[in-house]
Amino acid sequence: MSHDCSSDDEEIESRPVVCMRNESEGSAKREARAGEKRKRRTKTNAMEELNRAFKAIAEAIKQTHSHWMDELMAKLLKYQNEEYDDATIEAAFDTLYKDEMEARAFIAKTWSMNLRWLKKFVDAEKQNE
Repeated sequence: MSHDCSSDDEEIESRPVVCMRNESEGSAKREARAGEKRKRRTKTNAMEELNRAFKAIAEAIKQTHSHWMDELMAKLLKYQNEEYDDATIEAAFDTLYKDEMEARAFIAKTWSMNLRWLKKFVDAEKQNE
């Protein structure tokens, strides 16, 4: 027979067992269990928060990459009304897309600066033919 109370007497089985628990000991165990639950909840909350943060970072990275490409195409399409056809705009996009830094510079530059760039680009394309 097993029980929580200990006795020096060998005749434990024949007598009723009466255990007197120390109330502070039981209270300490309950507090420890509650503390463990709080720790688990805190760890779970921290993991959920970390997961949300990683998802936000991943989404921001996706948006950053698609954002500059969308801006680049929108900017290039504005030059279609000039002397540049779809094939030229597409070739310029493909060239700029390969060099993100140059593409971002194109996006940031003024209308006249980009017209000069497009003219140089078309001239270079003609020489390569």
